[in-house]
Amino acid sequence: MFKNFNLEEFMKTFNADDNTTVSPPEVQRRLAWDPRKQGQCYLNTMNRNGIWCSPIIMVDVRKCLDHCKVHETAVDVEWYQKLLEDGTLYLILDGQNRTGTLEKFYNNELAITGNWLDQDEEPVERINVFLKDMPQRLQDRFRTGSNITVAYIENASRMQLRQEFIDYNSGLALNRMEKRDCSFSGIGHWVRDQSKQHKEQIQRLFNKNKINRMADLEWIIHMAMHLMRSYESNLGRSGKYNGRKYNFADLTDHNMDEWYNIGFDYLSINDPSSPYPHAEMARLEKILGIVHTIFEKQKKYLTRSGALPLQMAWATVMTVEWLYDHDYMIRDESAFFDKLYSIDKALCGKAEVSFGNEMQKHAQNNSYPEPSKSQYYHYQANVHKSGLTRQKRFDKLLVEVKKNLNSLTLRKKWNLDKAA
Repeated sequence: MFKNFNLEEFMKTFNADDNTTVSPPEVQRRLAWDPRKQGQCYLNTMNRNGIWCSPIIMVDVRKCLDHCKVHETAVDVEWYQKLLEDGTLYLILDGQNRTGTLEKFYNNELAITGNWLDQDEEPVERINVFLKDMPQRLQDRFRTGSNITVAYIENASRMQLRQEFIDYNSGLALNRMEKRDCSFSGIGHWVRDQSKQHKEQIQRLFNKNKINRMADLEWIIHMAMHLMRSYESNLGRSGKYNGRKYNFADLTDHNMDEWYNIGFDYLSINDPSSPYPHAEMARLEKILGIVHTIFEKQKKYLTRSGALPLQMAWATVMTVEWLYDHDYMIRDESAFFDKLYSIDKALCGKAEVSFGNEMQKHAQNNSYPEPSKSQYYHYQANVHKSGLTRQKRFDKLLVEVKKNLNSLTLRKKWNLDKAA
């Protein structure tokens, strides 16, 4: 169903201030509009009555709830019911940037500049002016002379909303992570929460453009898939995964999709039936905290613009996992990172020399076997998505870590407890 609103009607109907209208992160890209650029262009078009042909898509929560009670699953009913109990009447499926621009303009938080038409079709020029400060007839043009089209979705399940979002944005080339993030599930919320919690530290790994395309969420997923040791394999969406043992060691797009999908029907990771065991999630969160604290306190890479290489990030993750599981603590995160950096660089340098020597022998004698680069540390240190390759690298790294416990400022927690 389509319905037209003027600005006054739109703001009264879809009020974000009282939580009646919400932009769920599952079906939204991140805010990308610059209010002074794309925002003003949108208001220019509205002033000339041109935005009617680009509808904002709203999900009517009450009507979808009624539909799901008859036609969909109990989880869909639970999800919509919780939204309604929280006071949410509408979800923005598409149009977050447009709705946000209208809100800022209507609430006098966005000043605009340009040549406009008032309600009498007379041209008016204003520079850096808020809506409240415009001449009355120009205000009338924006407030009641506008034509904003809303398309309503009234009979969709969570899965159908997900597909609507993906289909509607197919021409805008959603990447795999943006599609994956469209998950109305507890694990989707958990990934977003972890990304927000460690936002400052993750900025050391990825630049702004990559984070805008959700590299931060992918990083959290990669760490989770690497660190989690077990799942409830007898549980899963609609019984589809019953009896299956999960293996997410390889950080492929397919495995990331599966990692999300096994939890699609669990609205909270604390659900007793969740395929992500509580003990595993607790361990995972503690290791995430230690790793990102090291990223924050290290002094090798001080710029928050993606300067810290993934080679060192993964060396840190794997080492911290071993330390945590063997009850070690780090006394000085900066000194720890410095030493780990030196160990990793030395291993890479030694491997490069060995590989070069073997290649030289092969070049001098064709009967001498050509060395495989994949067997050398300097290659393994830059291949993060293969679980087997990560393990081969860490096996070599761990030998050196054990030789340098003091230099890495490591100490058994048991010793401290005993001394106390």
